[in-house]
Amino acid sequence: MIFLQQFTFTSFVLKKIDEGGPFIMVPLLIILVICVLISVRSLWLIRKKVERSEKNIRLLNSFGLFALVYGVFGQLLGLVEVLDQFSTDVGTSANQLAMGLKFTILSTLLGCFIFLVVKAVTILLTTLQPKV
Repeated sequence: MIFLQQFTFTSFVLKKIDEGGPFIMVPLLIILVICVLISVRSLWLIRKKVERSEKNIRLLNSFGLFALVYGVFGQLLGLVEVLDQFSTDVGTSANQLAMGLKFTILSTLLGCFIFLVVKAVTILLTTLQPKV
């Protein structure tokens, strides 16, 4: 029970950012925040019937695809680093390799999450758009 009290969402996120590599994870989180802001703005515009949100949908799709590709790029960079370290250290164990591979997957996981959220939001926005 003491463990659960000391474990907060913020510390979990910061730990995963550090494990996945700030060079990749921080831009992905910034993209996520931008996508959330665009989504809220688009929903607000649809509710107010101010304009059609086709431009915002295209922008969201572009950000989502970029996040996915950037996450895979981060995984490939991490994989090269892990394999390079594994090939130079004679005493590296399979456990260390598995941990390194786990850390490389974090950026792809976040990129896929952002992509899926963006796709779900674009489906919602497309459905809610008023007919012309």
